[in-house]
Amino acid sequence: MVTIINPEKNNSRNSANNSFENEILRKVIKESWRGKLPDGQKSGISSEILEGHAVRMGRMMGTLDYEALCMPNVTVNARHMSAIELRDYVSLIERLAAGYQQHLGNNITDVILIGLTFKAKDIGSARRYYDLFVSDMEQRLASCVKISDKEAVSLRDLSTELHKRNSGPLRFLRKREIQLLNSAVVSKRKRISRLSRRIGKYSSITHRTKHA
Repeated sequence: MVTIINPEKNNSRNSANNSFENEILRKVIKESWRGKLPDGQKSGISSEILEGHAVRMGRMMGTLDYEALCMPNVTVNARHMSAIELRDYVSLIERLAAGYQQHLGNNITDVILIGLTFKAKDIGSARRYYDLFVSDMEQRLASCVKISDKEAVSLRDLSTELHKRNSGPLRFLRKREIQLLNSAVVSKRKRISRLSRRIGKYSSITHRTKHA
């Protein structure tokens, strides 16, 4: 995929020239997808909603790829939507984009959005894709929390046993057992730490997808 630099993200030494060239390119891309709107929608509320959507997605993704590759699909889908439906539709797309971006990064999200805007042709199908993604993140979060809770109980038991072995009168005779227990405690703590990071990640993705 060829990445088109967004003028707002361009920091090169030739930024003035590049900004001018990209602004021209932006206009060409915009006129291309706007041309897919029926004449009655080109100057109405639907056009304003689509233009705002394109701008927000450009800022989110940092390139003009979405406007060039996905807006034609969104525009075709918008032909049969009311203004209210279209506003809800682009909101779902933006929330999904925010979630996927945090979960998988920009490059994979670009590809997903091309397929999403092609397949999700109405508000109902967009909602189904949105619900599936949120449900997946919530299930991953719940699974990590459950495993983490179980590991915390196991860590507590191991720590208790280690304390007993270290406090007993025969601790010098149980050096090997104590070493193994100590190693198990360290391993458990590392696993809980990894699970904690995953919990934070999935919690953040779920929140961003719901409130982007």
